[in-house]
Amino acid sequence: MIECKSGRHQVWSEFALNIRTPLRFEQGCRYHLHGDNGSGKSSFINRILLPLLKDSSCYILLFEQQLALQLHAIKAHAAIFNPKRSILNESDMIRYLYDDLAIAYLQHPKDTYIISDESHYPELLLRCSTHHCLIYTSHNVFVDNAQQVRFDLVNPELSEVYV
Repeated sequence: MIECKSGRHQVWSEFALNIRTPLRFEQGCRYHLHGDNGSGKSSFINRILLPLLKDSSCYILLFEQQLALQLHAIKAHAAIFNPKRSILNESDMIRYLYDDLAIAYLQHPKDTYIISDESHYPELLLRCSTHHCLIYTSHNVFVDNAQQVRFDLVNPELSEVYV
């Protein structure tokens, strides 16, 4: 489990998130971070959540908003380390990374966080094992049984975060 403490978190010099209650992200759970554009969802992931995860001993699988940029790097990785595996598009990339994570988890089980910032492939995210924690942002995709974490932009300098 990873916990983000309640309180005001300065994520950028001119933007803060006020987290009303502690946010706990537990294995086997799904979390939908939602709110208007500019309300701080991606900033929360990059400036608060990822540093917390990097300080722990866990697996992290991150799908960023611009998957096309990740696609080039993963194609190169697969060509070198798994040349029989063809990666043609973003769906192939997600499957490839998830399959790699599943193998690592079977060999060395530990907490696993799958984070997707504006994924357009929710059906692939549903492949997440019940042992993993899924955290995702989306304006139009809803994964069943996901706990809602709402980001409300109060003004250009502050957003409120509610569970």
